[in-house]
Amino acid sequence: MLRRFSLAGRQTPTDRHVPPRTPWSILQTLLLVLVPAVIVLLAATGLLLMRSANSSVETAIARGSLSLTLAQARELETLLTGCREDAVALAHKPVTRERLHDFMEGSAAARGMVYAETTFVPAGAGEPLVLLKSDGRVAEVAPDVARRAKNSPLTLSRKAASLQTGQASLSALTEVYYPPMGLGFEPRQRNLALFRLTTPVAGPDARPAGFLILSVDARAVRNILSLYNSPQSPILGFRRTRENRQSIFVDGHGWMLFQSEDLAEPTREISVAGVKPGLSGDMGSPGFDGAFRPAPDHQAYWRMIEAISQGHAGMERAEPGFGPPKIAPSDDFVGYAPVRFAGTPGDKPEVVGGIIYIDRSLLPRAAQFNQGNILFLATVVGALVMAALIVVLSGRIARPMTRLADALREMRHEGHLRELEPPGGGAETTRLGRVCNRLIAALRAREVTVDDGREAATREAHPSEMPLPNAPEARQTPNAPPVAPAPAPDPFGDASLSERQRAALLALLDRGVFSRQDYQEAGGDIPQRTAQHDLQDLVGRGVLDKDGRGPATRYRLRRASNGA
Repeated sequence: MLRRFSLAGRQTPTDRHVPPRTPWSILQTLLLVLVPAVIVLLAATGLLLMRSANSSVETAIARGSLSLTLAQARELETLLTGCREDAVALAHKPVTRERLHDFMEGSAAARGMVYAETTFVPAGAGEPLVLLKSDGRVAEVAPDVARRAKNSPLTLSRKAASLQTGQASLSALTEVYYPPMGLGFEPRQRNLALFRLTTPVAGPDARPAGFLILSVDARAVRNILSLYNSPQSPILGFRRTRENRQSIFVDGHGWMLFQSEDLAEPTREISVAGVKPGLSGDMGSPGFDGAFRPAPDHQAYWRMIEAISQGHAGMERAEPGFGPPKIAPSDDFVGYAPVRFAGTPGDKPEVVGGIIYIDRSLLPRAAQFNQGNILFLATVVGALVMAALIVVLSGRIARPMTRLADALREMRHEGHLRELEPPGGGAETTRLGRVCNRLIAALRAREVTVDDGREAATREAHPSEMPLPNAPEARQTPNAPPVAPAPAPDPFGDASLSERQRAALLALLDRGVFSRQDYQEAGGDIPQRTAQHDLQDLVGRGVLDKDGRGPATRYRLRRASNGA
């Protein structure tokens, strides 16, 4: 049995024992399973984090844009409140030509181009007084010229006629056109866009002596929007990328009245030319031909107008084509806020318009780019670290099993069974080593049983060769011919077997049951088809008994079993 164990270790496995494919090692399995899993996990986690981070970045930018929008609206409210206070203070005493002239010159020197027109309309039969400022000079306009002007200041609204002393009303944006004649300076036409503040002038008997009208130049309001969109903005806390950002002043009916412009051009005429190219709608509102109102299909815009009319501020995602052309690919953040005006300090402010601020930022795209780079590097580094850990751990896991396999291979080459040394490692490899030692112990016990059976079979097959106890020695007659030993009996009867069959069966004599593979090995690597033919022949002659079919077929020596 030891000889067959040694031979089996040096034999090449047949096709029946060759696996269909080479099995993967522990290293290959871990690399091909864990590394892709780690890459997918890191990529999925990174994408989720990117979406969350981008949402947070956009929220932060939107809040900053809304704060800037509210700051502009608050600045306009402060300007209108100051103008109301100027009008009420000027109307507190009787209005004269000298007072109005001094006020216009003083306000021009102190506040610049805030007031473009001042008018006093008496309540009785007196002549009205109209002062107009142009190119830094103040001149009086003749009453008949003022009456012929488009949107004349001498025409009072019903709301203004019902005001009490100390109250003021603000008109919508009005376009005023003065003809070229009748002015106190060079004869040329004057086109003005004005917000008119009207307040009663106190009289001696508690009845209004007339009405004072202060006309605020719309360019002064526009310049505030331009200031907040320039590098000189009072709330600019950091340097921003160059991009076309714009603020738009709208009224409660959805008309765009004017937009912010370059701060270096404070006297430029107001317009909405930079906003309307990407929109469709109507041009020209009652009282101001330069206004533009987008069509109803621009739903995002009209949602903002509705919110402004209700006194709400907020943010809206811009629709394509809204706002001026972009310098670089960027994200739009559109904020809106109402502009309120109170006729008196104790009155509830009413919405007189609103600010729509189109903010553009490259920060979300820059953040996405940086996050993508970080995600790529983290994925690559994570995959490499995982691969290195797999290589180290697979070596530590497989090393005890490799030592066990080498010990078994060495045992096959030595040709005898012996107990293996513990392979070490984890609990699994220790358990495998114990199982192998138990199997070796069982094989060694089987080897002893087989040797005893072989000796017993040899004694039964050759009884004449065994020494007889107390047998007298045969005397040799001198000069007598030697007596030939009796021939050994044939264990297979009188069957005429071939040398190949006889050698194989003699090698299998000590085994009760054997297979075709055992017959091939016992005969010295007999070819499969030859071994199959021999076994069928032996079964037909009655030498062997056959049990089973197919690969599970087993054979048994009939005469050996009968002799037993």
